[in-house]
Amino acid sequence: MNQPIVDFYSGKTTDTSGRTLREIHTWGYNELENVHDYIQWLFPLAEPILDTEQIAKFHADAELHAQLLASLDMMLGFYGFQRNNLSIVRSNSWEERSRNWLRLGNHNHLRLTRILKSLSLLGLKDHATALFEVLIAVVSEKSSAISNTTVGYWNIAILGS
Repeated sequence: MNQPIVDFYSGKTTDTSGRTLREIHTWGYNELENVHDYIQWLFPLAEPILDTEQIAKFHADAELHAQLLASLDMMLGFYGFQRNNLSIVRSNSWEERSRNWLRLGNHNHLRLTRILKSLSLLGLKDHATALFEVLIAVVSEKSSAISNTTVGYWNIAILGS
């Protein structure tokens, strides 16, 4: 059976651009910002590529979870956050990193929606909720930087899974 995301996360194959998960995990912030076709592989959604069997494997396989958490950690660093057990907090690089995305209409708001939805779908709902909570705290401080529409999408991503 064709399981492209499980195979990618297991290190058995590459994404459609020929990159391995391990390779993407080594990228710097410039690549994470400027390349736009990797996020679908790191944080896949049910449509169009994930099926119920792949989703079930993510729920059951500790190594897939570990790799998904590595993807999350990489992106949290990109946004200026870090994991602290099951909570997510601002990192020492918050001020610098948040300038990259914390402004109205930034494309990273859509990426964050995808991350929230994918984590929930693939068995890391607690991490998705922790990310949502820190994002809502940011919105409460910088409401002019994130639209109500974006916050609505983040709510749907959390509640819809």
